Order: sequence, then structure tokens, then C-alpha cells
Amino acid sequence: YSFYILFHLKSGPDHAVYQWAYSQDTFVLFEPLYLLLMYFAKSLELEYSGFLILLKSLNIITFSVFVFNSNKYSVLFFLCFYIPISFITFELNLLRQSLAIHLSLLFYIAYTYGRIKLSIFFVFLAILSHISSLVLLLLYIWKVNKM
Repeated sequence: YSFYILFHLKSGPDHAVYQWAYSQDTFVLFEPLYLLLMYFAKSLELEYSGFLILLKSLNIITFSVFVFNSNKYSVLFFLCFYIPISFITFELNLLRQSLAIHLSLLFYIAYTYGRIKLSIFFVFLAILSHISSLVLLLLYIWKVNKM
């Protein structure tokens, strides 16, 4: 997984837009967590490739936390849907959405272990990474209201 991700850093049509945005002095295009990561990478004076390595490493770490802290059925269920449908698209092209997915996996781990405050924290980080994660917040509220 890690080798595949890191060997395909600049794949996909969206990378031209991401690279252009990274080269700008001001950022106005992306969600707050992604912007924060861009500012952090720029403060370390990383080139765009270095930023991608930082971002992909964060994704690899969060995915590893999910794999090692989730039961084997949850991991298998996720991988059965994710690999055939979305793996290449999200891991190699859609940077913000990929980060949101991985943060959502951390939400799932925290929620299954009963760590409600931590799970809410990961929901908000996912939303700050990509606005489409608001759906996750709505599912979370629906699940809590059913209990």
C-alpha cells in the first residue's frame, strides 16, 4: 500500500490544480485542514513533491491505525468496497477527499471503542478536510439519536 501510494505521487488530472494552488502565495481554494497542511509544508520550505509525501504519509499512518485497531471484519468490509471502487481515484488523485476518508476511519475506530469526544473530533477534522464529510456528521447524529 505504502509503496504503491508513494510511487504514484503526481498521478491524476487534479494534480495540476493542486500543484498550481500550492505554488500560489495565498490559498483560497481548499478546506481549512488542507490549507493548514499546505501552510505547514510551505513553512518547512517543502517543494510540491515534499508536500505530497507529507500528505500521503499522513494518509498511510491514519489508514494503518484503522487496520491495526479495527476488527478484521471491519477492515475486510471496508477494503471490499474501497479497493475495487475508489482506491485509485481517492489515493492517487483526490487529495482532500482521501484525507477526509482516512479521518473518517479514525472516527469509526474511536466510535466503536466508545470514545465519543474523540470520534466527534475526527468528524470535524474530516469536515475541515473536505466539506462532503458533513454527510458523516449527519449519519453520526442519526445513529446517536437512534440509541
